[in-house]
This record gives sequence, structure tokens and C-alpha cells, in this order.
Amino acid sequence: TQNPIYQVGVFPLPESQLDRFLMRLRLGYPNPTAERDLLAGRDRREVLADLQAVLNPEELVQQQHRVREVRTSPALLDYLQAIIAASRQNPAFAEGLSPRGGLGLKQAAQAWAHLDGRDYAQPEALQAVLPGIVSPRLRPAPGTSPGEEGWAARILLQLPIP
Repeated sequence: TQNPIYQVGVFPLPESQLDRFLMRLRLGYPNPTAERDLLAGRDRREVLADLQAVLNPEELVQQQHRVREVRTSPALLDYLQAIIAASRQNPAFAEGLSPRGGLGLKQAAQAWAHLDGRDYAQPEALQAVLPGIVSPRLRPAPGTSPGEEGWAARILLQLPIP
């Protein structure tokens, strides 16, 4: 989501608004087989009308509660705090992760663990969700170049796992 300015085109959101989104995902282009199916298939609005719900609203709320119950050990919270501190202290970043960004990282790791069938989060869950969480939040400091997508996560993944 980006803000239109004067209803002509779209422009990037300011940082204060970006921080309100949990993560940024880039889907890229479909592989050739999937794209062929898309081109040869029915109109997307027809396909959308035929989709069946996977969860009803009550089941969705239940799943959200289960995610909040996923345990985070003190060692995992140490690792999370080390990531947050590193983002704030690294001169490559204009600003580090906000408290909201840290909470988002923790909650996304809990959701990852839940989807993986675990009732506890591991460092690997933090690492799995880190790129999507930090990419909209961490900007390069003036005079530095971000390089390719995922540069911030690569820097933060260099931290030792407690």
C-alpha cells in the first residue's frame, strides 16, 4: 500500500506509516508454468468467486489466540533483543528497529512456529520472518547503498545465536 499524492500515481509511505504494517512481501513473477495456467485460465474475478473459505471467523480468532500462546524462551528474547540492538547500533542503518518492529518480529516468529506445528518459537523462526519484517523498516544511512533486497536481514543474521 502506498499513498497517492494529489491522486496522480503512488508514492512511498512515510516511515511512521510503514512501521504500522507487519511485513513487506515481494511475490515476484510466476514461474512459466503458473503464468501459462494464468493466461489460459478463466477470468480472475470468476476464479475468486469460486474460492472456498479455509477458516470461518471463529476459527481464525482461535488460531490468533494459539499464536499468542506460542512460548518464547528467555534465550530467544535475548536473540531478539540482540537483533534490535544491532539494528540501532549499525552505522549502515539510518534508524534501527522501533519497539513496534521488535514486537512484530516476535509475533511473526510465534506465528511461524505455530504454522510449523510447534508451541514454542526457535531462533530459526526469527530468522525466517526477519527479511519481511525489517525490509520496510530499515533504511540505509546517508552515503550507504542498500544493495539488493534483504541486505538488512543479512547484516542482522550475522549475530550469534544465544
